[in-house]
Amino acid sequence: MSVASLNRQHAPSRNGPEPEARTNAARASEKDAREHGSVYTGGCNATTITLIVWQAEPTRTTKGDNTVRTVRCLRREGLNATNTVWVDVWFWRSLGRAAECIKVGDEITVTGKITGLRPWTNEDGLPAATITLTASNFVRNVPRSSRSAPSARQR
Repeated sequence: MSVASLNRQHAPSRNGPEPEARTNAARASEKDAREHGSVYTGGCNATTITLIVWQAEPTRTTKGDNTVRTVRCLRREGLNATNTVWVDVWFWRSLGRAAECIKVGDEITVTGKITGLRPWTNEDGLPAATITLTASNFVRNVPRSSRSAPSARQR
């Protein structure tokens, strides 16, 4: 048997996983979408964004004994930061407890799934929207001014 024929026999399919595996993955992503209220399936809408915390609600526990914390954030974009993007970030379970360190004014980088988009009209009568993001990870960015300067030994 030639090397080429062995490679063809053991090479992964170029068409993706086998149909049975693809079906199981689709079922799992549909279940995930139902549980988390996402209109998207399969995790195709994972995103990472850096935000400024505008308002932080206290951590609370749901009837199902899940810990949750909601943080309203903003991101200024455009020329002279004239456009504001509003994002409500939901931290569930152990991430909700970890998010207790987040305070108003903090800069955070969040990775998660977009689970909603709520349209509204701003005070100028223009259309706007708030994005809802269910976090899967976050980092609290420490401002440069509060970082300690390296000592002579560290240089």
